[in-house]
This record gives sequence, C-alpha cells and structure tokens, in this order.
Amino acid sequence: MDAGQGRWRDQAADTEYEREAERERHSRELQATRLEVAVDLLHKLLPDQVAPADRDRIEESWHRDGPPADAVDRILAVRQSPTEWQSLL
Repeated sequence: MDAGQGRWRDQAADTEYEREAERERHSRELQATRLEVAVDLLHKLLPDQVAPADRDRIEESWHRDGPPADAVDRILAVRQSPTEWQSLL
C-alpha cells in the first residue's frame, strides 16, 4: 500500500491510475478550450447587441460555472434577438 497515494501499487494499478489521470487532464483541457472559444465568440459576435458590462457579467458567470452546452446556439440567437441576452447566463 502506498500511503502517499492511498492505493495499492502494482503495474496494473499504476497503468490504470495513469490512464485515469490522463483522462482527467484531457477533460480539463477540453473544458478550458470550450470556455475560451465561447468567450471569444461572445465578444466577437455580440459587440453591438450586448453591452460591454453585460458581456463581462456573462463571461464571469461562464468562468465560474462553465458556458452552457449550447452556448454557440444561444449566442447566435441573441444576435437575432438582442433582448434575449440573459439566456446566456
């Protein structure tokens, strides 16, 4: 038993541990990329439809909670109906 990692250590366990760590890293990288793209689209596609303070508020919310799964669709909808900007929160 490896007390530092709190798990049994053998080749199979180490391999699975490394795979899980890689999956978690990959997931974090995908989430970061998704956030970066959504925020970039928010600011580039809605500069005239949504006030800067409101875009900043949306961005802050997305950094805290993550963007909605359908963020691109919502951004495009707000381009057509700017009064619906709160759907981005």
